[in-house]
Amino acid sequence: MRRRDPLLDGTDMAILAHALHDPDSKFFFTTDTRMLDNPTIDGYEEEMRRDGRRNTKLKITDRIG
Repeated sequence: MRRRDPLLDGTDMAILAHALHDPDSKFFFTTDTRMLDNPTIDGYEEEMRRDGRRNTKLKITDRIG
């Protein structure tokens, strides 16, 4: 992921990895603008679903509702 988006720092990557690698996680809440609406993250998450590594779509958002 870091090679795909060098703007994500190590802390972002560690936190995101936990959410992505839980195949049933549905929401990831953050106020980090580098992670919201990030096409690289969205593409990787979609790739994981296609490969059968995720069961549900992960929604990255800054609010509930």
